[in-house]
Amino acid sequence: MYINSLFLLLFWCLGWSEFSVVNSLYLVTVLSVALLVPYARGKAALCLATFILASAGQYHLTYSQFPHPWTGKDLLINACVSKIKSTRVGLSLVLTDAQISVPLLQLNKRIKPVYKAMPKPLPGSVKVSVYPYANAAQPQLKGLDSALGLAGLIGQKVELIVRLKNAKNYHNYHSYDYFRWTQLEGQTASGYVKQWLFTGGSCSRLNWPNLQLEQVRQRLWQTLQSFTEAKSMSAQSVSLWGALVLGQSSALTKKQWQVLSATGTTHLMVISGLHVGLVAVLMMFLIRLLILPLGIRSSFGLQVGVWVGLCAALVFALLSGFGLPAQRAVIMLLGLMWGAIWGLKLSFSQRLYTAFFITLILQPISATRLGFWLSYVAVFALGLVWYQSASQQWWHRVIKLVAAQGALSLLLVPIIALSTGYVSVVGPLVNIILVPVFSVFLIPALLLVSLISTMFALPDFVFAGIDFTLVSLWQGLEAVAGITWSQVFVGWLPMESFVSAFIIGCLCLVVRRWHWPVLILLMPLIGFVVFNSLINNSPKTSINSQSKVVVTLLDVGQGLSVWVRQGEHNMLYDLGNRYHSGFNLVDAVILPEMLGQGVNQLDVLVISHWDMDHSGGLNALLQQQLVKRLILPSEHKPKREQAMVVSAADVSRCTSTRWKALWEDANTPLMWRQIALADYGLTGNNASCVILLKLFGRQVLIAGDIEAKAETILVELSGKLGAMSLASDVLIAPHHGSKTSSSKEFLNHVMPAYVLISAGKNNSYGHPHKNITSAYWRHGSHWYNTGRHGQIQAIFEANGSYQVMPYLP
Repeated sequence: MYINSLFLLLFWCLGWSEFSVVNSLYLVTVLSVALLVPYARGKAALCLATFILASAGQYHLTYSQFPHPWTGKDLLINACVSKIKSTRVGLSLVLTDAQISVPLLQLNKRIKPVYKAMPKPLPGSVKVSVYPYANAAQPQLKGLDSALGLAGLIGQKVELIVRLKNAKNYHNYHSYDYFRWTQLEGQTASGYVKQWLFTGGSCSRLNWPNLQLEQVRQRLWQTLQSFTEAKSMSAQSVSLWGALVLGQSSALTKKQWQVLSATGTTHLMVISGLHVGLVAVLMMFLIRLLILPLGIRSSFGLQVGVWVGLCAALVFALLSGFGLPAQRAVIMLLGLMWGAIWGLKLSFSQRLYTAFFITLILQPISATRLGFWLSYVAVFALGLVWYQSASQQWWHRVIKLVAAQGALSLLLVPIIALSTGYVSVVGPLVNIILVPVFSVFLIPALLLVSLISTMFALPDFVFAGIDFTLVSLWQGLEAVAGITWSQVFVGWLPMESFVSAFIIGCLCLVVRRWHWPVLILLMPLIGFVVFNSLINNSPKTSINSQSKVVVTLLDVGQGLSVWVRQGEHNMLYDLGNRYHSGFNLVDAVILPEMLGQGVNQLDVLVISHWDMDHSGGLNALLQQQLVKRLILPSEHKPKREQAMVVSAADVSRCTSTRWKALWEDANTPLMWRQIALADYGLTGNNASCVILLKLFGRQVLIAGDIEAKAETILVELSGKLGAMSLASDVLIAPHHGSKTSSSKEFLNHVMPAYVLISAGKNNSYGHPHKNITSAYWRHGSHWYNTGRHGQIQAIFEANGSYQVMPYLP
């Protein structure tokens, strides 16, 4: 058991990060040395073989990518509709067995494009959106069963004109790894439908079982959604019902996910090992009750119950969409129950060990996913508490329930804190109450009602009772989440503290002793945390941290967002884009970066102008962050301003100012001034609010989207106002480095040592233009681009020195 635990811990330490070349060589070396140890030779050989298979699978998924030359082109795709989902902004389709035809080169753009006769297969799946405002892109349902509705599209061949692109990440320290998620999902490309040509013909019979199952899932979800009108159920209850039974987690709103995160109950609302394992246990229990009067011997009855439980768990997992968590749960159940099926006498650790490596082989990239480690750590903790317990008294079971929750908290909290930076203080207590409620009552009842309602008409009071129960539970969760201390930020703690807590928890569980000799191991950790806290909060440290100023150009794709931080003071200049799908860069990049460093309020928020790639995330940020002072563009935009949710204490517009302190604390050395170019008759991009920062004798110029015309006026103003010099050490490039900006005269006056450009990788505008980057070089400026280098930080020290550091080399 101890050898198994050590190997699991080894994979945890090396596998949570991506299997880079260095980690791979290190792991292979350790396992090769372990082959020389007699009592560990077998397990080391299995580990090595598993790692090689997982690496091969990861390599295959990593290099199955969408060809870059096809990006931005109108492609003709023939594919099979395997999944369909209704969203707030239209439809989302998952296409498989895709054949792509590329248009030939057209000299005259007005002529309809001609596509190559030989289509090329595209591996994996393709996700496309159908937007409601695109009339030509709407699905053609003629000839399909009208009773099925949109579900009738599943299993049908379609021919579409689409625009596709490969997945990409925003390269910031706390940005979500979307590219790896698409690899795990087997998604090769994503995009949108420009024209729906026709629907016709059934897909390959080889995929018939999967397609039929998906059609059943879609019909069940449509039935649940109809309950809002037919049974007068609230939309909130229906979304919770769909998430618990069908895995429709996308039906939950962003606010609902925040409540779940604050209360530590996210695992209850997604199809996870808890749900799949619950179905298996319930079926095993029912089978045992049924065969008990028949006098069947216990060993045979146990095997029958295990087989039926596994089959029921597999059916439920398939019905929920068979996502990665459900797949893991089925594999884990199979591994844990393998001995009972074939009568093998395997220990708990051996079963868990087998399931662990089977999962790695079948899901090679899952080693880099947090859910993979949370699942196995949770089962490991529960197994050590519950497995092979002789006592059957009720009070002992209650003690075991509390001990199991304590074990889960001890092991899972460090992992969650290390990955998210937050810990739910109320989570353990809430889970002690809700896990039994969900496991014993709620989920079985919802499953039973879901199945019966497809065959018989149930009375309205059943749905009214479910609605009342779900609404009441959710109101309770919202009340708990509203407590100010329900979630605590611990991201300031060093990684060593989380790893130490995890290892200590493993030791306590493995030896199954909680005596003082083991708990004394916590004393050095507590001492280190207290000492570190005192050092960070000491006056000397506070002064030093207040002195340093960090100007961060965030990677927000084709947009702009600049974060200025000095100690506890924070300013944001622009917020990146917001798209028709609802996706915005505030939720994807800005808030994760700020929350990752414990920032939950802004002293100043400046919106340079109303273009969507600069102001798109305004509402999303105002709804989630406290803003003390909001500076809007000089130009008025009635439609945008009416829809704006203003929560800032002080709202004003960009106006030209003299040099003054940026923060309310006048003792801080950071000075700034605004330049409102709209006062000089400029509009649009040229009316961007220009900001000058003065930091310890250094200067930073943030130019927004201004172009040559506005740059000329800036140069004239600097000549008239002797106190305003444009000469800057760091320039945030005007208009993403477009060819209409960064004029020669402007660069002669600014003379930047560094130019930081915010532009999306391979963007359709061609930013930054090669002539402009060449001009930067000619003026002696070193330039960085977020599309190539990711997030860029300029750090200014109190002694006047500074350095510019890109996220990517």
